[in-house]
Parts: sequence; C-alpha cells; structure tokens
Amino acid sequence: MEPIRIFSNLGDAGKGGGKGKNAGNKKETIPTYPNISRPLKCLDVFAGCGGLSEGLHQSGVAVTKWAIEKVDTAASAFKLNNPDCTVFTDDCNNFLKEVMSGEKTDKLGRKYPLKGEVELLVGGPPCQGFSGMNRFNSREYSKFKNSLIVSYLSFCDYYRPRFFILENVRNFVSFKRSMVLKLTLRCLLKMGTRILRKRNQPDKKVKIEDDDDDDYVKLTKTVKRMSGKVKQENGSVLVRCKICRQNLNSPDLLMFEGHPHNAVEECVALADPKLVESYDTGQLPQNKLTHFSIYDDNGHLCPLDTGIIEKNHKLKVSGYIKGVTESDPSIEGGIAVKELGPILQWWIGGYDGGHTALAGLSTDSGEYFFMEPSPEYRPIMSALLEKIYLGKMVIEFLIKEENASFEDLLNHIQITV
Repeated sequence: MEPIRIFSNLGDAGKGGGKGKNAGNKKETIPTYPNISRPLKCLDVFAGCGGLSEGLHQSGVAVTKWAIEKVDTAASAFKLNNPDCTVFTDDCNNFLKEVMSGEKTDKLGRKYPLKGEVELLVGGPPCQGFSGMNRFNSREYSKFKNSLIVSYLSFCDYYRPRFFILENVRNFVSFKRSMVLKLTLRCLLKMGTRILRKRNQPDKKVKIEDDDDDDYVKLTKTVKRMSGKVKQENGSVLVRCKICRQNLNSPDLLMFEGHPHNAVEECVALADPKLVESYDTGQLPQNKLTHFSIYDDNGHLCPLDTGIIEKNHKLKVSGYIKGVTESDPSIEGGIAVKELGPILQWWIGGYDGGHTALAGLSTDSGEYFFMEPSPEYRPIMSALLEKIYLGKMVIEFLIKEENASFEDLLNHIQITV
C-alpha cells in the first residue's frame, strides 16, 4: 500500500496578476513531470459539472470512475461530460454513511466504490464560508458549508487512497488565523499520511501542534523550525533534523511513505490468534517483522545504529508482523501494523550459518526478528547489515591473527569482500 500524498498549493507569491515593469521580460517555464503508466481511478466529491475532473483527464493523471454531486442539474451535466462515470446525486454525508454501514449499492442499484478501489480522491469542499468576498461568512449557513471539510476528510480516512487533493480558495489558508488549515493537516497526519507541500509564500509559517507535549508535529514553510543549523567549511548552512540529525538538504534523505492498508496498532496485532498460538507463557511475545520501515516523528526513515534510540528519541516501525516460526518473508499472511514501538533497543542474535545476521528490535510489548525490509527502507537496512558483517569479519580475523598489522586487516577485507 503506497502512502496517501496530499498536494497543497498554499497561496500565490503575491497579489494581483504580476503586471509589473519587468513582467513582459519573464519567460514562462514549463515544468517536467514523470510519465504515468496508467491513469489513476478517481473519486470526485463535490463534483459540480466536472471542471476539476476534466483537468485531471486532460493531463492523463486520472480517470473519474465515481462522482458525488448533490445538485441535480450539476450532476446531470457531469454525467453528460463523463458518460462512463457512476454519478451519485446525493449528499456526501449520506453516501459515506451508507458505505460505512456496509451497503454495496445505492437505492438505484449503482455500486459504491470499495476500499482499495479509489486511488485518487479529489474534491473542492464548498468555499463560500472561507471566501473573503463573502461578507456574511460568519453566519450559520457558511459555518455549515465549512463543516463539509470534515466530511471530505472522513472520505480520506475511510478510503485511504494513494493520492488526495483538496482544492479551495486562497483564504482557506489564513481563515480563523489558519486554525482550519492546521486542524486539517493534523487530521491528515493522524491518518498516517505524507504531505508534499508546494507553497509560494516562504514568509508565512504554518505550525501544527498536538495537545500531547510528547507527541507533536510541526510543519513550517522553512525547515528551520524542526532542525538545527550548522555552518560548513565552505560557509553554506548545513540543516539537520533535530531528532535523527540527518542532513535535510541531502538527496540521500529518505522519507517514510505511509502505513500499509488496514494497519492496526501493535497491541491489536499481537492479540491476533495467528500469533498468540506461538507465545511462551511468562515471556514477551516473539514474532518477526517483514516489509518494515523505521521512522522518526518528522517522517524521516532512520538507521538504527546512529545513537537515536540511546538518546531516548522515539523511533517507530510500520510493516507486517508474522509468527516467529514463519520463513516466508512476503506480506502474505502477515498482520499490517502501524506505529509499532517506540523501539527500546535493537540487537544481533548471531548468524544463520551464513552471512546474514539474525537481528531484531524490542518494544515494551514484544521482541521482533527482522525478515525483509520494505523497498523504501532496504538501502538503510542493507548498509546496517553490511556494517554488522564487516564488524564480524574484523573481530574473527583479529582473534585468529593476533599479531596482524593494519595493512594485513585491510588486505583481508579487500580479498574477502
């Protein structure tokens, strides 16, 4: 399951159309984007006549399979523009209520989209309450319109699409001193999403804080809020994450891409009957982890051997739990887990008779042997296992050759590796 990505364009660089003295001298640059192998299956909420969907169709990004529009005339227009799309003329709250109650079709027999089918969720919740052009945006009707933001977020929470687009007016960013934006981003982060932000006003800062002092998330227009700055020898500024101390400007920095579909908390996963059968009474449960990623609170994928855990920073795991007797590293039969941890320690339990270390980690609730890392975490895990193997080789060589020189050791490593 790939993460939900949220693309947000939070305001333009300035007001007006940019008709300054030098406006005519600027050359328009056309950005390049990666090729798309096939269009994403899209659900359009608050669809209207289909303007947003049409743009996605023309770009080749998506094909709208389902649409929701309450106004009959607008829904009819959408259907005329998109004859192959299933258009539901209904209130989005009624639609979601039916789906969550287990209904497979509406009253007309049209099939609702199932979990896992929606790859792209798009929508522009009514903007009248946020618009600066509306002199009456503090009245009850506008407040009701604004509440549909929450309905739209509920669609995201239920369907967990690969990608999610929320379109709204510019004033959405600053409305109520950015409180609506902050709460929206907080909800998305709580769902385990990764937010890719495109913001054209670097002077405006957005801060999102959790009520729990030990578990907070801060998003800003600059990385200064969540990092320290160190001057390098050439005078440039090295910006590091305050938790994992990785260089935030490095092209090698890897980001956590989200939890697996239908992932549950560690305590729920450990109570699964498939795992309980193998537990020894009086000991911490022992299981295996496969397709796992290890990340910090800022969403950076983190190695285990850099002292982060020893400094009492929280590292958590996302992936699949399998029984301790399992040998198949695939996700088949595994239990999807999210926010496993925090990690108390990691360890090496020897070797499997070859070059592969039997490594694992411990939490308050259990012990876990590593199987296969996720594709995103594989480069980090491979580097760690290589270090472990080199350390083993060095120790074995020095035990065997007590009088060996440093050059002898280097020669042995070059020959062996």
